[in-house]
Amino acid sequence: MRLVVLFELVQYALLGLLGLKLLWNLLIPHALVWTNDVDRGVSMMFELDLVLVAAAAGVGAVSSSVVLFGSVGQLLVVFVLVEVAVVLHAYAGTFISGGVVRWLRARRHSGR
Repeated sequence: MRLVVLFELVQYALLGLLGLKLLWNLLIPHALVWTNDVDRGVSMMFELDLVLVAAAAGVGAVSSSVVLFGSVGQLLVVFVLVEVAVVLHAYAGTFISGGVVRWLRARRHSGR
C-alpha cells in the first residue's frame, strides 16, 4: 500500500509540473518571437509536453491498475487510453504555443 501512495505522490508532482508547463506554453513564445528559431522552440515544448504527460500518466496507470484491476490485460487497455491522451495533450500544448507566437508576430509587425 505504501508503494501505491508513493506512486500517487509522484503522479501529483508530475501533474503539477505539467500545469506549470502549460503556463510556460503561454509565456515562452514572448521570448521565441524575437529569435529566428521559433520552430525549434515549439518543437522542444512539444517534446517536453510528451515527456511530462507520459510520465504522469504512466505512473498513474500503474498505481491505478495495481489498486483497481491487478490484471495485465486491463493495464494494457488503460495504457493505450493514456497514450492517446498524451498525444492529444501534446498537440494541444503545441497549438497554444504556436497560436501565441503567431499573435505576437502579427502584433510586432503591426507596430504596436
